[in-house]
Amino acid sequence: MKKILAVILVVVMLSGCVPHTELERLAIAEAVGVDFENGIYTVTVQYFNTDSSGGVTAVDSTAPNATVAEGRGSTIESALEALSYKTGRSITIGAAAVMVFGESALFALEDALRLAVSHYSGNLRAEIAAARGKASDVMNVRFKEGNASVEKLEDMLRNAEELGLTRRITMYEVSEKLCGETKSVVLPLFQAYGGSELTEDGSGVIIAGGALCTGGKFTDELTVREMSGLAMLDPAPESIRNCEMTLSYMGGDTRVMLYKVKPHITPQYDGGKLSIDINITADCKIVSTNISEPYEQSEGIEHICADEVCSRSIGLISRTFTDNGADVSGLGYAIRAHSPELWSAVANRYRDILRSAEYNITADIRMERYGVVR
Repeated sequence: MKKILAVILVVVMLSGCVPHTELERLAIAEAVGVDFENGIYTVTVQYFNTDSSGGVTAVDSTAPNATVAEGRGSTIESALEALSYKTGRSITIGAAAVMVFGESALFALEDALRLAVSHYSGNLRAEIAAARGKASDVMNVRFKEGNASVEKLEDMLRNAEELGLTRRITMYEVSEKLCGETKSVVLPLFQAYGGSELTEDGSGVIIAGGALCTGGKFTDELTVREMSGLAMLDPAPESIRNCEMTLSYMGGDTRVMLYKVKPHITPQYDGGKLSIDINITADCKIVSTNISEPYEQSEGIEHICADEVCSRSIGLISRTFTDNGADVSGLGYAIRAHSPELWSAVANRYRDILRSAEYNITADIRMERYGVVR
């Protein structure tokens, strides 16, 4: 019996191996960038470099772990096919961890995700982001640390969310929001720049805010403060729901960390007017301060912190709901859950009603002292 089990184990282990020759014919995409200009799509793929990561020979540590190549075509699919001919490899984007869309290509967001899911078995947990300018500029930045540049992009999005500076979004969530009544979504916005010491070529990437897409096109650019408001108003399902903020108080700066951030939404509809009451609750602890006895000032800090939370949320609502009639925070789901009858009354004119609705924002912040929330 032991011999039979050993044989089965060997067979199973060997059947999971991929021959080195097969790997050489594949381009396993780790990140994908999509641009559009003059009627032509450019798809930039950052893919795993098998020459630097072992196989039948030892690992070549001098070779880059990721290779960047691009293809062009009249459609995204034809651009990927051109890329396959160019590299001599079969492009596999099902494992891509990050997809970045240039500003001019955001109109194709829905089609691109549909293609990725249906034809290339796309990763529904892949991070989706936008680029100020061209996505190829972001794809071509080579970070020194990590196994591949894409790891740094993921880290940037993760760290920014932990600090409450942006709201990460996955392929699944983007697809879901684009099926909503206003077809609206906000993507974290990358910007490439020069002068970085963290990369091989001196270029760099920062998170510059957010890109609002509504009605099938890029509509507006959000600031980091407005993206922070989105993160508090609509925390991602897997978010740790934190937000760091610097408050100006008593002549100096006090940095606080909000955690357990949670929005409570109560809609009302009366006389053709939609009214939305939003109360955001959070616990708070001090990260740094120049106040000698900060906990003696806890009520003042809580008040200033609540004002800042409201200010960021109001900025987001003004730019998205009021200016563009764009439901970017899943407000429609909250209305449905609260009252199906109310939703029936507003669904047909939802975008117009969002623009004229009244939004009442409040925040309740509780200060932590010595590890205990008072």
